[in-house]
Amino acid sequence: MIAQATPPLPDERLRAAAGNETWDLIVLDRRRTSAAEYARVSRLAPVLGIDEGGEARRLAAYLIDVLPRLPGSGGANLATTAFLPAPARRREASSESRKALVSFGGEDPGRLTEPLVSLLIREALFAPAEITVALGPLARAPKLPEGVEVMRSPACLREELHRFEVVFTSFGLTAYEAVNAGTGVIVIDPTSYHHRLTKAAGFPQAGTGKPRSGSVRRLLADPAALTERGAALRVGTPRSLSGYIAGLSLGGPAACPVCASADGRAVDRFPERSFFRCRSCGITYAVACRSVAKDYGRAYFFEEYERQYGKTYLEDFDTIRRMGAERLDRVRAASGDLRGRRVLDVGCAFGPFLSAAQASGMAPHGLDVSEDAVSYVRTTLGLPCVQSSFEAFDCRAAFGFGRVDVLTMWYVIEHFARLTGVLEKVNGLLPVGGVFAFSTPNLDGLSGRLGRRRFFQASPADHVTLWDPRTARGVLRRFGFRVVSTRITGHHPERFPFPGADRGWRRRALDRVSRLARLGETFEVYALKEESL
Repeated sequence: MIAQATPPLPDERLRAAAGNETWDLIVLDRRRTSAAEYARVSRLAPVLGIDEGGEARRLAAYLIDVLPRLPGSGGANLATTAFLPAPARRREASSESRKALVSFGGEDPGRLTEPLVSLLIREALFAPAEITVALGPLARAPKLPEGVEVMRSPACLREELHRFEVVFTSFGLTAYEAVNAGTGVIVIDPTSYHHRLTKAAGFPQAGTGKPRSGSVRRLLADPAALTERGAALRVGTPRSLSGYIAGLSLGGPAACPVCASADGRAVDRFPERSFFRCRSCGITYAVACRSVAKDYGRAYFFEEYERQYGKTYLEDFDTIRRMGAERLDRVRAASGDLRGRRVLDVGCAFGPFLSAAQASGMAPHGLDVSEDAVSYVRTTLGLPCVQSSFEAFDCRAAFGFGRVDVLTMWYVIEHFARLTGVLEKVNGLLPVGGVFAFSTPNLDGLSGRLGRRRFFQASPADHVTLWDPRTARGVLRRFGFRVVSTRITGHHPERFPFPGADRGWRRRALDRVSRLARLGETFEVYALKEESL
């Protein structure tokens, strides 16, 4: 169920909504929402803002801008005037009479109606009988000459626009509805902010704060040119706003998956997801706007893996196994002799790390969601392995013991939607002095520093958290771990934006720069558990 919030947002209404209904989404269509108001509604469901201009713009899980905004005001997930309702009737210039409509919104905050009507009549641009004034429900009744028609709170103003040769209005909904109706538009704005919006959009302007007679006269002198300028601003094929919103699938409020804080601020937005940075723990995380279901079946390890790396996962098994042996050296450096110690590899895939652990004298155990991978580890490698998500995993039921000495997650941790429970569970599975090791993409690597927006775009759809080494230390400290070492990996000198970066001495030099500056695209963390939660 979707709830729409318009001013005001009283606590008693919110309490009633929370007590009687379950909401999938709250839509804020109210121009400006404060952080305090947002905090109250965001407890009930994910929040989507429409043309939001308040503090909630940086907080909402999803933003839609139907009306254009100035550059630098914070991007939306989707910005398009195609969501504006299309008038059922359009103006036919050859058959319609010459009339003007004056409409400055629900309040006319700049008190523009009276001086504009006076100018039109004084300059003999329109007779009183040719002028209609549309007044919103909050507008003060203006003093108008006799003969001027007044429409008070019209039920559907856009369906009246085709009757007029020109519409005088300020930047906003009416201006776009008028050009979509085939009517000429002249914009007079109440503030310099609206003036900048009008200029950016391309509407004909005739003053800010008050109408300029010269500009009005010049624009009215060529009605055909006025209509042509409006035609360039018309919306193409209209889209259903309600249909688009109904198709979204926001999994929950834009809360941090690590610390559950709701004070994250949006750092970038795309049609399919929003990226936030938590101000409490520092993690960057994605809020998916449509359901993401990744299939880790056979195709993932063979066809998909081969498309990305040029060989299947099993063809790459020995290489990954050697990487596992190097990782075990770091685990050994952190905790001492590994012989006979239990290791649980979460997301073990077809078991190359488990194989390396067995060769080092450890007691390896695997966990994966893939049936094919688990079957291979059990039957081909002959190692204990269970098929389960980590969240549902019961170590004692699966293997007969409740704790392990080492727990690893190689490119797994970024996939969890609720990391609080995951990291608490990791803590519970390890004794004091146990090792937690993982690898993940590096937000502060070369690609992330060269173009953060491109990095976000390239991040796989099923990655929820985006890590960097400094943030990892702080997050792990919250859950009872101390980082012993961090290894920066995935150096790609060919990605430096220099000619010849992919060959010869330049490649070697840039590879050295990447390693010295710790610009690798991935990193590994090795941490010791220091306290139980």
